[in-house]
Amino acid sequence: MWDLLLGLVIIAALSLLAFHLTAAVARRLSWWPRNLLAILIVSAMVLYIRVLWQNTVLAQWLPYSNLIIVGNWFPLFLAALAGIVIEMRRLAWLRRAAVISALAGFASFAVLLPLLGQPPRCGEQWAAFGGCEQTTPFTCSAASAATLLHLHGIAATEQEMAELCLTRRGTSWLGLYRGLKLKTQGTAWDVELVRCSAAEVRQHADRPMIMEVGLEADAPIDAAFRSEFGWAPGVRHSVVLLASDNRRLRIVDPSPHVGREEWDDESLHLLWRGHGLRLVKRGP
Repeated sequence: MWDLLLGLVIIAALSLLAFHLTAAVARRLSWWPRNLLAILIVSAMVLYIRVLWQNTVLAQWLPYSNLIIVGNWFPLFLAALAGIVIEMRRLAWLRRAAVISALAGFASFAVLLPLLGQPPRCGEQWAAFGGCEQTTPFTCSAASAATLLHLHGIAATEQEMAELCLTRRGTSWLGLYRGLKLKTQGTAWDVELVRCSAAEVRQHADRPMIMEVGLEADAPIDAAFRSEFGWAPGVRHSVVLLASDNRRLRIVDPSPHVGREEWDDESLHLLWRGHGLRLVKRGP
């Protein structure tokens, strides 16, 4: 939890800095340039939402276990807007205070949202071949993380990973990244994010990898694919890629009724959602 607290301190300090810097600039501007500055800040926030928010590229820029906090820049934009509002002298002080309080509330909610709630209560169920099986509907990522760590000689349980990955009604990739980063601290392994097309997955199959998979919400599939294999459009899932040969991918699915299976290229292209996480040897 120390990493999350440190992330909160960093974001709070940067938000205060953004507030005071923007207020200092706005103090020197007339009414219309100040409004233009506010529009630019809102535009930058919209651009962040469309391009960077929840984008896996953040793991390359900020490869830390508290990425789920320090990669959330909503408080910075909202603090900058608050800096402009406080200098809008045409507005009564009570109105400015109300707007700033609302912005502070939204900023706090945005940064604390991943931490709210409790992880699901998990069992301890491992298949005979060594794969961790998910014991709740929400812990496929936590179970996959335990399997991946087990394959690299690092002991982990589904419950432990659900807690470290901040699993609630599912697990975000940022939470999964955090759990793996924390469990590999002090080991010979580090976490690597893989971003590639389905055609390039085999190039990264030299070592086990957690894959985010699932059907697109509007994916055209036949009824048999959904009823026989249980894939629901729009629902994301995590599995572990063990290895591949020229024709098939060997997969460990944490769903208790699935376990080990093999995928062909057609299934891979249909289900691969563009990124995965694996462990690599730590650099010198």
